[in-house]
Amino acid sequence: MAREKLRVHFSIDDVIMTLRWAYRNEPASIFDMKFFSALREWNKKYGLKVTLYMFFSDGTSFDITMLQEKYVSELKKEKDWLKIAYHGIYGERYVENADRFKSEMWKFDNVWRDMGSQTVRLHGWQSPVSAKELKDCFGVERLLCPYEKRERIYDLTEDEINMVLKRKLIRKNGVTYRKTDISCDFCKNVNELAKQIIMDKEVVAFVHEWRFEEQKNIIEEFMQGVNEFEY
Repeated sequence: MAREKLRVHFSIDDVIMTLRWAYRNEPASIFDMKFFSALREWNKKYGLKVTLYMFFSDGTSFDITMLQEKYVSELKKEKDWLKIAYHGIYGERYVENADRFKSEMWKFDNVWRDMGSQTVRLHGWQSPVSAKELKDCFGVERLLCPYEKRERIYDLTEDEINMVLKRKLIRKNGVTYRKTDISCDFCKNVNELAKQIIMDKEVVAFVHEWRFEEQKNIIEEFMQGVNEFEY
């Protein structure tokens, strides 16, 4: 897919199961796993920069503080092209527990220090704390919003939600709210992706971890038309 001057923020949401697999199976390197080896290959071939929006835990028996240090160190060595950010509480689409949310976020930051992203997409587009607190306490500068209307999006009013969807971004209390342009979860081919962004020069795109393997070939073809990746 060839086009002129396309800049992309690409991310993968709901990341946790690949890390749980690494913890349980202990591969020699985390890059022996198809998921991480594909990302590193795309960085070398296409200059990929990617953000992993990651849960703190799998909701049952594993959390990221349990991940072996050798894997954490391997990923930190790739911080020039790989960012990691907290995605929210696993399984809770509408989060009301501010204390648990902040506790997880602090623990998360302690593990992935120096790899954090100022651009964040939270699970279910929700946060039990204000965007101002996310900015002041955790350095969040930009919140990624859905590509279609939802009843609740962070701390935005209905009018503000409509403005984000129409204009693509707004600023509120020093934080930028940016619409997500495309989900790669269920696209059937790269042309389907291209049609959604035909006039755009800057695009926010993502896929969920649980759809990555299924959609990998289409995403790689999309990567070939990107001129620059951004966080």
